[in-house]
Amino acid sequence: MKIRTMICLGLLLSAPALANKEVNNGGDTCEERFGAIAQDLAEWIANQGSAGLEFPAGLSLPQYNEGMLAAIRTAKISCQEEAVVVSGAEKTCRNFVDEAGEPKVVCNFKRFNETGEADQYLLVHHEYAGLAGLETNVGSVSNYFLSKQISSYLAREAVKRLSVKKPEPSAPVDLTANFGALLGRYKIESCATPLKGRFDICDGHDEAELKIYPMEDGSEVLSLDLPTSPNHPKDKLLVGSVTVAGNRPKPGDHCVTLPGNQYCEAEYGTTYLNIREVNGRTFLDYMSSAPNKSRGFRVTNFSLQLTR
Repeated sequence: MKIRTMICLGLLLSAPALANKEVNNGGDTCEERFGAIAQDLAEWIANQGSAGLEFPAGLSLPQYNEGMLAAIRTAKISCQEEAVVVSGAEKTCRNFVDEAGEPKVVCNFKRFNETGEADQYLLVHHEYAGLAGLETNVGSVSNYFLSKQISSYLAREAVKRLSVKKPEPSAPVDLTANFGALLGRYKIESCATPLKGRFDICDGHDEAELKIYPMEDGSEVLSLDLPTSPNHPKDKLLVGSVTVAGNRPKPGDHCVTLPGNQYCEAEYGTTYLNIREVNGRTFLDYMSSAPNKSRGFRVTNFSLQLTR
């Protein structure tokens, strides 16, 4: 079965090869099963299945994806007959980095082979998450916050595989009702962006206009329009879609815009918008990521302080 693709975050990742394994007599079945689950995890992440996970504070989706894929790609797997002990407690598997700096996972093949399919996924995910620093162990106590979410993605098949969940359809949002009081022309009092690139909003602009544009399909988009300049002759940032620099949304590119914090997922990228009112001042924070063939994904990120 091929993993089903979901239209979600536009983060372009390549699925790594099957997990490395060290053959150990009597543990071949254990290692092959561990490797098969690792490959399924890598494909699931590459197909953006992990976008539906709930992350703890301080951890982002890109950090999770990069850490997990790196661990799956580099860790050596071995299964042994001897007991696996961590801080005096017997475990099914343990992950560690050896003296040579090589990441490894060691499992007791009897305990692993006797573990149910769903729990095998939890174990495999946890070991890689541990190597990636996403789930830590304190003595014999393990943290499974992310790994416990994996079972809800397992499809009911003869051999369980991870599936990519499709998002629930969302009702249209009245942008005028939500943003009507904020529409209009603003002066850009200050601008900050951590990234410099092809579209640098902090370069050569001192005013902007927040507008709503109707689309051909009957929907609307919230747009931050910037005056034309020699550097950017067609600057128009459509917030609530993934469009930048004046391009219209592509067919099938649908986003949901909500009051306050905006998080818009679509086939071609993800847009995040936060409009804040603080002591009579308006702040607009914007971030957009989209696939990029050469670097994985492109990010446009800036924060504006606006006054009327």
